[in-house]
Amino acid sequence: MKSLEERLHEFILQSNIGAEDADDLDELFKKAGGTQHSRPDYFLRGRSVIIEKKTLTKDPTESFNAWLNDLTKNDPWLSASWIFPTSVEQIISAHPEKEKFRSILVNRLYRGFRNEIMKKASDQLLTTQRLLSLDNAVKGLFILNEKVEPFETSILVKEIETNLTRKKTGGELECLGIDFVMLISETVKDTKDGRYPCSLIISDHARNKEVILFHMRDFIIKWSAFNERPILSF
Repeated sequence: MKSLEERLHEFILQSNIGAEDADDLDELFKKAGGTQHSRPDYFLRGRSVIIEKKTLTKDPTESFNAWLNDLTKNDPWLSASWIFPTSVEQIISAHPEKEKFRSILVNRLYRGFRNEIMKKASDQLLTTQRLLSLDNAVKGLFILNEKVEPFETSILVKEIETNLTRKKTGGELECLGIDFVMLISETVKDTKDGRYPCSLIISDHARNKEVILFHMRDFIIKWSAFNERPILSF
């Protein structure tokens, strides 16, 4: 069976949604010296939608557990209570400073997701919008998770929502370049009775929220039919 990334690519280019593969648009991204500007993955609907795609491939469990083990050196309670392989949620629930401890753990666990997925996608989408003067274009990020089991959809959605509202020191949104995120997961843990979750998260700062919701719901329904797998929720 083809990978999730391959199937979605085929669907986007075969669907009647005015799709363009940015990899085929060398002239559009050519610099004066002949090199190329960085580019997103797709344009949809006559370039009124810019899409950046990111696939989750790195399981953070091993590095996170190593970091957690180091943390025990400065946390007497954790040192006495953490016996591998106790789940992180069990540790958090029992910790005497539960909320503070949760914040520390979540920040560490999703640091790579924040920097390598969300922030880089936001920068790419903004760069493309400005380069091509697509001032009214909607900017979307597709996140695909086929195999990284620790990244459960319910937790990722909350992390995405947090990232979309997080601000830099100067007050500007950290992910200003993202109007919406489409999260598609086909992990074993997320799949229920042959159905898999497909989540749409629209940023508070996005314009035309109703238009995004209408077109992306249509996209999800058609994608489900093309993929021959029912959607659990969206």
